[in-house]
Amino acid sequence: MELAAQVNLEGLCDGVELPPPPICPELPEKSRVCYMGNAFTCLFKFSINILQGDSLIWRQQCMTIQKMMSCVARSTSGCKESDEEVKSIRRLLKEFVTKAGDHCPWLTENLCTEQPACPVTKAGCEVDLEYGLITRKADVCTLERSATECVKTNTDTCTKAQRTQAMNVMKKKLKAAGLPGDLMCEGGSIDGHLYSFLAASGDVSVSSRKNATCQTYSSLYNSVNTQFSNPQGKDAFTLAKSLVDQLYAERNLECDGRTSGECAVNFPVKGFATLITDLMVKEEFNLVSFCSQGRALMMMNKTSSCNSQMFDLLYTSYASKCLDEVASCPEVEEKIVRCIASFGDFSSLSCSDQQKAAACVSTNLPSHCSYNNDWLNATALCSDVVVLQATHSKRSKQFVCESGLQGYFGWKRVAGSANFSITIDPVAADVDAVPKCLKGPNEMDPIPQLFYTSARTQEPNQDKVTFKVYGREDYKKDGPQAVDVSFTVNAGSETFELPTTTVYVNDRNIPNSVCSSINDPHLRTYDNIKYNNMATGVFILFRHTMYAEAVVVQYSQCAKYGSCNCGVKVYAGKSMVTFDLCDPSTDLLSYYAEAGADALNQQRMAVMIGKDLKTYSVILLDSGTLVKVRIEGKYMNVWVTPSAKDIGATQGLCGVFDGDGYNDFQLPDFSQYKMKVSDGSEGELAPTDFNNQWKLTKSQADDYTQVFVPNVTISTDPVPTYCHTWTPRKGGKSITKCGKWANLAICGLVNGDDQTASLLANFKQTSSNTVTTIRRKRQAANPVEEDAVSTPVQIPTWPTQSGWTVEQATAWCLDNIPDDTLQKCTQAIASLNGTLESFELDEQVQDCIGDIKASDGTEWLEGARVSAYEHCISELNQNPSYQNNAESSNLAIQFLDSTCTPPDCSGHGTCSTGVCDCYDGYYGTRCDISSEDLTPPVLKEPEDGVHMCEVDSNSDCSSVFISGSNFISSSKLSCHLKEVEVTEIGLREVPGAKAQVVHAQLIATDRVRCDLGERSAWKRSLRVSVSNDGLTPHSQYQLFVAYDPVCFTCDLTTCTRQTGVCVIGNTCVQPGVSSIYDDCEYCDLANPTQWTIRKDLDHCKDKLADSDDSEAHLVPLIGAGCALLALLIIAIIGLLIFLKRRDSRKRSERQARYGQSNPMYEGEQPPPFDGSPVLRVNVRADPSGKQLTPDHFQQDA
Repeated sequence: MELAAQVNLEGLCDGVELPPPPICPELPEKSRVCYMGNAFTCLFKFSINILQGDSLIWRQQCMTIQKMMSCVARSTSGCKESDEEVKSIRRLLKEFVTKAGDHCPWLTENLCTEQPACPVTKAGCEVDLEYGLITRKADVCTLERSATECVKTNTDTCTKAQRTQAMNVMKKKLKAAGLPGDLMCEGGSIDGHLYSFLAASGDVSVSSRKNATCQTYSSLYNSVNTQFSNPQGKDAFTLAKSLVDQLYAERNLECDGRTSGECAVNFPVKGFATLITDLMVKEEFNLVSFCSQGRALMMMNKTSSCNSQMFDLLYTSYASKCLDEVASCPEVEEKIVRCIASFGDFSSLSCSDQQKAAACVSTNLPSHCSYNNDWLNATALCSDVVVLQATHSKRSKQFVCESGLQGYFGWKRVAGSANFSITIDPVAADVDAVPKCLKGPNEMDPIPQLFYTSARTQEPNQDKVTFKVYGREDYKKDGPQAVDVSFTVNAGSETFELPTTTVYVNDRNIPNSVCSSINDPHLRTYDNIKYNNMATGVFILFRHTMYAEAVVVQYSQCAKYGSCNCGVKVYAGKSMVTFDLCDPSTDLLSYYAEAGADALNQQRMAVMIGKDLKTYSVILLDSGTLVKVRIEGKYMNVWVTPSAKDIGATQGLCGVFDGDGYNDFQLPDFSQYKMKVSDGSEGELAPTDFNNQWKLTKSQADDYTQVFVPNVTISTDPVPTYCHTWTPRKGGKSITKCGKWANLAICGLVNGDDQTASLLANFKQTSSNTVTTIRRKRQAANPVEEDAVSTPVQIPTWPTQSGWTVEQATAWCLDNIPDDTLQKCTQAIASLNGTLESFELDEQVQDCIGDIKASDGTEWLEGARVSAYEHCISELNQNPSYQNNAESSNLAIQFLDSTCTPPDCSGHGTCSTGVCDCYDGYYGTRCDISSEDLTPPVLKEPEDGVHMCEVDSNSDCSSVFISGSNFISSSKLSCHLKEVEVTEIGLREVPGAKAQVVHAQLIATDRVRCDLGERSAWKRSLRVSVSNDGLTPHSQYQLFVAYDPVCFTCDLTTCTRQTGVCVIGNTCVQPGVSSIYDDCEYCDLANPTQWTIRKDLDHCKDKLADSDDSEAHLVPLIGAGCALLALLIIAIIGLLIFLKRRDSRKRSERQARYGQSNPMYEGEQPPPFDGSPVLRVNVRADPSGKQLTPDHFQQDA
């Protein structure tokens, strides 16, 4: 020290290059080596791996890079630092680390020792944030700051990817609460403070939260005031602040108990909160959204008896921005008179010019003014001239919402002819801004944004014509749309146009809002809250609070700790469709409709089967909710896609759909579940007590009144028919389509054939069988009932019994979930915005990890992967940007065309949107069966050994439904029919009867429908079997007996003719029953073969007299008839030779036609049933819903 003090060391080391620190400083000296060959080998192998790998860098490739760099570092750790080759390798390695770090966030900073597990995975940061948001533990800004600090503290030693992933999890938790993921609470931002205040405003009327909320309500309001600033004086900010002040004043009265409880609960806090948020937070709040939201709120005020100044504040701005100035009637009259005068003297005009002059009135006279008879000379009007007045408010624009507000147009005749019609013609104002379908028959055309509830062309009803238009549900986040709606009046030979009005459609869809139940089961609410339900039993997944609709799921034990979806029931009105894998003895798919609500047009759902025979879709017609069920081996997965009608109107395990995930845990009585600390552990939410609140017994699940919201209206009215119109992009005439779900744009989300009519017919046929029905009731008399109370749930822990750790499970899932198909999805998404923010596999990876934890294995990987496919399909179809961007659209279609199983369709077909189109000679959903390998299906024996069907107005018995397995969907799937006869002594073969072969329709994976032709009149019996190749049926034919129970009494082996009935024409009629065509005619056993005229009804006396007169004239008529017959005999004899030759030729043709050959391959139709029953009750046309040709919906707009 003394010497150093005497020597000046400053500048002594200038220019001296210090040796670099040793590579891998953590390695002990004895482990250091210098194997240059190994280093180059690592580089060579890495290059080969990258060349053979996928185009995108997944975690596997990041790990490959990590191993290479680690190998190079270790192999040169003992080399001399001065060696030039070593320096060169080190320099290249350093550059590679830098470059790789930019593209591969999974890389660890330490190249030579094992990286420890990231502490954030067990820190519970996301659990604390979620729990705080659900319980309103603190304001959102405080919760966000705490969660961010937690992540930072616990990721100091983690990779960039792990830090990013942890922050993304926090963002998702915030988004689930309806908050922006990049929530800003500092720097004068009002976001977090506003969200906290608005959430509390809603909690004031929630009994379980009221006391705690009212204690902090004033402080939350004050924080909004502190942060609020409007230096630019924006009108939107000013209005929002006024609404916030008034909202606080009125809700604070509720805290003090000075407001009617009913008014407080029914006040639309959520509607105003959405409007306030949009006004204050959005950079550019669209006028269409403001006017639509404002109109919806004003309409709520009209139907409410509660007073609120909130509506008064809103109306002033709404009226100035959204309503046209109303023209005065003197101004209108002056305009009309001037227009008529421009044509000259009205009395001297031609009829064509008269109509043009009259159009001055029709196009300009608003509803609030009166028609003046002096405008037109009524006595001089031509017979075809029509004069109209608008009955709707005459405005240049109207505002509607998807599945919400309606627009109204109407006119009444005030003069002239009543013989006219009006045609509506909606056309997109900006075609390029309208979304279209990704793929399908109309993929280039814009998706119609409006629908209407009447025919496109209407004639007057009591001199009035009205049109109601609505925003069409398109399930896409496409923003506001504008549609120019014009009307053409058709008056005799003349036509004229009425004023065009622009209808603005407000988009109400919330992106990424699909509820799902994925095995084992992982639940995801509409608002993206993830939690588990490991219990077994029957649970309400979803039910609507306004419509009689619901989805119930059944979970069974499928692993030591996990349960799986084995059953789904979908309810709509008084009908139900069941998917059942819980009981192997039952059919996979069954349908039920209550008597009185079993007509096809009363079915408030549509059941579709996908071409892959795994995917079933159910469209709930009242709300537009879409339910998808996908069969995965012994279990199934379920997705429920909501419509805009579901906003704020759902309950169950799917939660309350409103964009706020932290009110999702609503109980059946509409109160909020109080989350407990024990409901979450190790980063997973599992609120067992909440789940059990939605549990049902099996008998409750079979009773729709126990499933639906209490007092909900259950309609049995016919389902309305809707229409929409669009103009093809390629030009030409506009196209109109009408149907029961023309109000829904389901392209990309529903794909398959509508089997509702077939399933309903199958149910009716089964329920018409008295023998089977009695037996089923007897079997169900004492069912084994499962208790609906809470059941204990075992929680799995790490490590598993076989030794899986969370680190191993995480690595395995990260490496195995991504595949080539998902890579195509990420390419499509990345091409749009360069990021994968809208599609991250975090959720599926966490599900996979949880599955390994519960099952102690990897058998559920495919379920997690399919869930990722569905997530991607939803993202691509609900975001119109993927359809409007050419590159993204092509990449999206490439993904959709690789979602088959297997993606290459076994090399014998092409994949198109998840369905394999097989090459000639190959069959099956995987195209893996050649024509030589088509084996007969395995048929399931009927419950009573025979298919019995009673012919009546409820079932026409023109089809037989065969259950079984190994049915191959193709044009060759056939039914083989043999005529037999069942008599009072038993079954006998029909001499000379030939086998018939008809096409079989696959209506479910395990069931086919064999159409037998026309309705049966009295009785018909057949033996039926099925073949996959049209040639080789299953060896065991099944007996089908169709009979009229009025004519016959049939059991399982015999049929006996009834006595004591009339037989009139081809129909049996019970004594005393009247004809449906004439109530004067009835069955009298004294005259058993003809209708007898009633004598007890006054209006039948004239018919009785006519009958007597007919008898008086009968004898001479018979004489004349005999003379005529004699003349005809001579002519008939002359034809006998010709007829004999013709009959011989026809007999030969019939033998060829109905022999063992398959007529469907020869373009022929099978022979029809003989006769058609005369109905004994007055039913409407098509009483049994026998319009049997299934509708196919594939990417339809």
